[in-house]
Amino acid sequence: MIFRKIFCAITTNILSLTLITSTLTVKLRRQEKERAEIERERMRANLLRAVSHDLRTSLTTIYGSSQALIENYESLTDTQHMELLEGIREDTQWLIHMVENLLSVTRIGDTDVNLIKTSVVLEELIDSVLVKFQKWFPDQTVEATLPDEFVCIAVDSVLIQQVLGNLLENAVFHAEGMPRIILTIYKNEEKVLFEVADDGAGIPFEMLGSIFTGYYEKNYRGTPADLSSLYEKDLKTMSGNKHKILIVEDKENILKFIKTVLSAHGYSVLCAKSGLDGWMLFESHCPDLVILDLGANDYVTKPFGTAELEARIRNALRNSNRWLERGSILQGRFKMGALEIDYDARRLFVDGREVKLTQTEYNIVSLLSKQAGKVMTYAEIIQVIWGWNDSGSTKKLQVNMANIRKKFGERPGAARYIHNELGVGYRMNAEEEV
Repeated sequence: MIFRKIFCAITTNILSLTLITSTLTVKLRRQEKERAEIERERMRANLLRAVSHDLRTSLTTIYGSSQALIENYESLTDTQHMELLEGIREDTQWLIHMVENLLSVTRIGDTDVNLIKTSVVLEELIDSVLVKFQKWFPDQTVEATLPDEFVCIAVDSVLIQQVLGNLLENAVFHAEGMPRIILTIYKNEEKVLFEVADDGAGIPFEMLGSIFTGYYEKNYRGTPADLSSLYEKDLKTMSGNKHKILIVEDKENILKFIKTVLSAHGYSVLCAKSGLDGWMLFESHCPDLVILDLGANDYVTKPFGTAELEARIRNALRNSNRWLERGSILQGRFKMGALEIDYDARRLFVDGREVKLTQTEYNIVSLLSKQAGKVMTYAEIIQVIWGWNDSGSTKKLQVNMANIRKKFGERPGAARYIHNELGVGYRMNAEEEV
């Protein structure tokens, strides 16, 4: 009897431990599943963020170029027709390629990946990859080295082609200064190894820690170009036209479409493919308007059509004319105490020391100097500087003004040049008689 009781007690304890262990196991599995789902959602969000800009960029070329052809067909030359059509074709091909990538990534991101492995001849696989690659990049050669022996591998042929194509494509897009791409395939006893190499500038050291985190952005900086040859065709058409517009855009098809539309409407057009080239053209040719792939006085979201673009350009030029009518484009010099402004050179000095201002900061100061002695309201300044009257932009103006005062060396309660009329606007002291 005693033995039976002890046995029952032990059995009960074992059952209790089994239930606890089972409960913990189920809980851990559920937590693991939740963590995996969170990670998948993070990867999806990163993927969408990474591709959304590129998708809108290609759609801009397709939508804008097709609209330009429809609306301006008779006024465009055969060469312009072909340039726009070629841009549509190239970006359509790119979109097809991107969709293939997205479908592949979706498959890889699934929890239950079902790889469809088949026996593939290595040489035929590489041939298929290179033929497809040459369709996208006909001017780029790839040096391929394969094992001498006959090799068959069991792979998902669709995914492996996508992976190898992406590696080659990354070399084209991201290896600055690269003249060669080298694809080498090694075989050991158990594996076949694929290596894509290039002799470009390489990945900056500071980027190595984040490049394999699932989402990576590269900031591109253009290099100086030979402006005499790069823009010679554009510069020859500058004389005699009413408005001169500078386009800064690194996507060639978008650049062509905007240039074609503006040229068809009688604008003189300058083109730059990098910020540095754009700045050099801005300094040397003083355009009436700059169109660039960044936020400015006004913006349009991609994709956009010709009608919307033209409307925004006309509005920006009207605001520019309003600036001229108010006398805001100034000449000569302004002097007030230790503050001196050289309007012709767009330079400003305090106590004989040049103060480096941003373009917006300089425009604000020169506007206030024109109205020296008078209070300009927030709305008046915003309308002239940014071209709209939005009460939400007051904060933007105040931030710029804080930077200006800091550069002037002014302290609260001791303003020498620009006074704050709280809740109203700003006033600059009157110019001295010289």
